[in-house]
Amino acid sequence: MYSGSRVSKSGTFGSEILSIATTSPVALTTVYICATSNFDDKVSSSISFQVCGTEVVSLSSSSDALTQTYDEGAGDKKILFTSFSHLFEVDSTICPIVTYEIVEKQGSLYTLYSLTDIVLDASKNVIIKTSKAMTKSLYIRASSEASMATRAYLPLSVTVNAAESENSLANLIN
Repeated sequence: MYSGSRVSKSGTFGSEILSIATTSPVALTTVYICATSNFDDKVSSSISFQVCGTEVVSLSSSSDALTQTYDEGAGDKKILFTSFSHLFEVDSTICPIVTYEIVEKQGSLYTLYSLTDIVLDASKNVIIKTSKAMTKSLYIRASSEASMATRAYLPLSVTVNAAESENSLANLIN
């Protein structure tokens, strides 16, 4: 049937269980079960199943980079999860997006962003600390539960402008 799969049936009349054990992802598939009586009466039923790993996570066609600009010292700023989650799509209702992460691109590899100036909170909102000036080009990565599935990356550009110093302001006035 499928490489690495085992199909078995167990149970008693009226409470049979069909088990599919697999180590490989399986795209949405429909199989037909047929029961035959001693009198050659046949009853069939279809069963659809999917083993996550073949789904595709992507960006919607209308998604642009998230670009945010703040002034230094403006306090923590929040980009709500609802303002970017709809920009990601997955082609499976059975295997939804479950993970969002802030990552950076180093060469051709994406790695988790380890600094604490831009983070995701428990509600998956992006929190930006504006305590110091910075310019960051990062990504929000969305993925399903299956590690073999594709992931999508939304560019996130954050600029925190340096605060004007009192000396600079005095020079402008004079």
